[in-house]
Amino acid sequence: MNYNQLYVQQLEEIINAGVKALPIPYEKGNSVRIKNIVVRKHSNGYRIFDCKTNKHIETVFTKTAGIAIAKNLAETKNFDIKHIVSLDNDVCRHYNNAIFAKRTMQIAENEDTRATAEIKYGDNKPIVDKSVKSSKEYGFKPDDPRLISYRNHLQKCLEKYMKKYHHIVHHPHFNVIENINYQVYEPGDGYFNWHFEDIDIGRVLVFTTYLTDTKDAGTEFCYQNYKSECKKGTTLIWPAYWTHTHRGMISNTDRKEILTGWFTTTGKVSN
Repeated sequence: MNYNQLYVQQLEEIINAGVKALPIPYEKGNSVRIKNIVVRKHSNGYRIFDCKTNKHIETVFTKTAGIAIAKNLAETKNFDIKHIVSLDNDVCRHYNNAIFAKRTMQIAENEDTRATAEIKYGDNKPIVDKSVKSSKEYGFKPDDPRLISYRNHLQKCLEKYMKKYHHIVHHPHFNVIENINYQVYEPGDGYFNWHFEDIDIGRVLVFTTYLTDTKDAGTEFCYQNYKSECKKGTTLIWPAYWTHTHRGMISNTDRKEILTGWFTTTGKVSN
């Protein structure tokens, strides 16, 4: 062995000794090591081991999460990895959702299925003038089988409404007309202008069900001097006429989701 080879060997021994003693990640074969913690690629993500105890610690989706866990365990023996695992699970969920949505939009023959993926995961543009109303929307047909339980809920709400406002018996049978609209309002979005729903196409009553608890959001009624807060599970019903002119209350911090539509008087809500 010549002097050059000897020096190289000695330098490698010094470096390896220092690396093993410090919480610095280094690659060895197909794994990343930090002191005695090893992160190794696996078919379902990255596995983390303690090579001293030969103990499997955790399996995560991302290499970043694996190295973060390894570094913290190398520095702090009893480090709680739950927060890093939770963040990694979120990344995994969003990644799988994106892959599913992309695949659905590419191969779905059914327009409704494709539209659902686009509205939930895609980059949809608002369907109306953004200066008046900014939202993402998708319409379900009233007889859509996915809305059976929701239609039953609407029927019960309508019966309570008719019991309270008993003069409505002059119109004893109601039916949902047009689509039931799923609407998403990102922070800062909303229906900004005062408006009412009757536009000479048979709308008699309006319904809205809040799907989220959204701070500062809801519905404001002009002449009633009333504001309804956006509370998940709450359903509002009101007349579609100018007497109930209203507008959306805007949240600048949270997302708001609703189901909304209209009743006419041509029949009974189908079950």
